[in-house]
Amino acid sequence: LPRRDAPLAVFGRKRPMLPDELRSGGFDVVTPHSVEVSSGLVVHEPKVLVDLSKAMDNHTYRFDGVFGERSTNNQIFDAAVKPMVDYLFRVKGGHGTCFAYGQTGSGKTVTMEGLGGGGGGGDNAKGLYWHVAHEVFGRVDAELGKRDLIVRAGFLEIYRGKCYDLLARKRKIEVMEDDKGMQCLVGLSWVYLSSAEELLQRPARSERPPRATPP
Repeated sequence: LPRRDAPLAVFGRKRPMLPDELRSGGFDVVTPHSVEVSSGLVVHEPKVLVDLSKAMDNHTYRFDGVFGERSTNNQIFDAAVKPMVDYLFRVKGGHGTCFAYGQTGSGKTVTMEGLGGGGGGGDNAKGLYWHVAHEVFGRVDAELGKRDLIVRAGFLEIYRGKCYDLLARKRKIEVMEDDKGMQCLVGLSWVYLSSAEELLQRPARSERPPRATPP
């Protein structure tokens, strides 16, 4: 697991192969060191040699954390995101970003939003959004009487190099740099929040359709 004071940490998650992929003859090209939580994985690279025989090159990579097929969103939150929330409440003026990257179908939505309780989601029913929201407001409630904390949020979409405000009918907003060299989202709408449930309901009011990753 990464050091809690590390400025940047990179994690990977390997999803199971889908039935359609198996039926079409596909095979795994990534093998994590553990089916749950580890720090490395092996990428299998199929090759055809000059004599037309087939071969496989194996490349080992290490990350701050690797989550296998049996890993849960709760494990991912505890290892990858909770230390960042700890930092935000411990350091005055702290910033944190959780960025999910991957092609369409790689598992970003399952990780960030969860599978939901009605579809047999099990340990992946709740996503990282849910875990972070409840962790943040749990910390805020614990600080009552010690210091005044206010939670507010903006919701934006980044698509093909442009930013859109999801609370203002997807109005385009600009990313600009201030006199201190900090990036600012000019024109982004902000709302004040009083509970984890209110935070989680906000994205649903500005729900966007999933978009395929451009080639």
